[in-house]
Amino acid sequence: MQAAWWYLVGEDPHGPVPVEVLEAMLQQGEMTRQSLVWKEGLSSWISMAELWTLRQDQGRQPRPAPLLDLPLAGAWRRFLARVVDIGIVAAPLLLLAKLLPGFAPWLQRPGSLHLLALALLPLALLVEAGLLPVLAPRPASPC
Repeated sequence: MQAAWWYLVGEDPHGPVPVEVLEAMLQQGEMTRQSLVWKEGLSSWISMAELWTLRQDQGRQPRPAPLLDLPLAGAWRRFLARVVDIGIVAAPLLLLAKLLPGFAPWLQRPGSLHLLALALLPLALLVEAGLLPVLAPRPASPC
């Protein structure tokens, strides 16, 4: 038989419910980690955070509550972010290309700007692919 837990809503106790119901209420935002719970055998009410600590001590790992419930970026926002990223990488490449001797007269010819964009795009993608592993944040070690 599972332990029957009671929880406070305001100053009113509700229950008894199994601990899984309390965890579900926490994950759904109906309770916080500071919400008070109690079961027979405890000398006083404890917070949900303390309950989690007790459950971890018993060898059961509770599921953590989501930190933020933010919606994912839509397709257009991701597309525009990608365009900006490529532009940021391509701008220094364009400046480097302008330093090449004979580049300025070539750029004056009709259609050369389109050819330059077509040439810089794959180069920008390669440079970005090389920069992402260096600049991306690394996940924390589980130690």
